[in-house]
Amino acid sequence: MPNRCGTCRRCVDACPTRAIRDDGTIDARRCISYLTIEHKGAIPDAVQPLLGGSLFGCDCCTAACPWNRFGEERCLPDFLPTTPRPFPAECLAMDDAAYATEFSDTAIDHTPRLTLQRNARLALQRNSM
Repeated sequence: MPNRCGTCRRCVDACPTRAIRDDGTIDARRCISYLTIEHKGAIPDAVQPLLGGSLFGCDCCTAACPWNRFGEERCLPDFLPTTPRPFPAECLAMDDAAYATEFSDTAIDHTPRLTLQRNARLALQRNSM
């Protein structure tokens, strides 16, 4: 794909963890979407304070990109939320059956329950500080 960004740095500047480098590459070790959805194991201590309240993903870079204004809709219908945003305490209380009931057929179902619960514990820790 050709680089159509020119001198634009909106995504770089919008990234809360500085995961997007000046050259446009992404350091997944700092990317909130990667860390909260795909990363296995503990989230590094140095990055935890930068996660904010995120339990599942981050779209700061996408929201900042001026190229996204050309679409008919801001989000494809298949990606619109069908359930309310999960709250940390509710996520921690879920067993496998409750998780499946709440999130089956949603993007969140892509992430294992224990991963979402790891993110919820971190969010609660950040909120209690």
